[in-house]
Amino acid sequence: MNKIPEEKATKNEKSKIITILSSYSNGDWDEILSRVNDGIKHRLRYTSFGAHSQKELGEPANMYYVKKTIEKIYSFEWRWDYENVSIVKHMITIANSLISNQLDHYERKCKNVEAGFEFNDGLYYDVFEEVYDEKIDELIKCIERIVAEIEELSFYWEAIKEGKKSREIAELMELPVKEIYKKNDRLIYQAKKKCINN
Repeated sequence: MNKIPEEKATKNEKSKIITILSSYSNGDWDEILSRVNDGIKHRLRYTSFGAHSQKELGEPANMYYVKKTIEKIYSFEWRWDYENVSIVKHMITIANSLISNQLDHYERKCKNVEAGFEFNDGLYYDVFEEVYDEKIDELIKCIERIVAEIEELSFYWEAIKEGKKSREIAELMELPVKEIYKKNDRLIYQAKKKCINN
């Protein structure tokens, strides 16, 4: 599914769109949202795990994408060719783009975890969220320089890259797990201070 360009509406188009949206009755909206919801279900095939899980989105996927689509409609972040495209088709197109964006975001996050950014026995701090995609390689190189300078983090970093969990690292380093969590925090702090905020 190709993502659509986020082309914003002009001032005159915004005024016209508001008029159109305001003309819909509650019954119209019930029908519109029901059809949009069906379109989202068809796209997701009722998926309840991974990128579109409730754990990832904070609420059921259909509810999440319907709400986000409505937000996009009223923020005019996508241009709507209202003379040729129905509101239902326009909203489903937006929802499909949001779904694609979420999947891309989730896949990048999973790759980051596989690269070793995993903490607290299954929880991870995604430092990549604060940098642009093209700077991820720079971030990793920067972290490598940091751990080379801080001996206590060097072994810990290598263990993370090998995919070891906090409890496993604690056993290897003969330290309490809470001390490993402190190393997590220190590595995060150093990464944000020296790699992200500069």
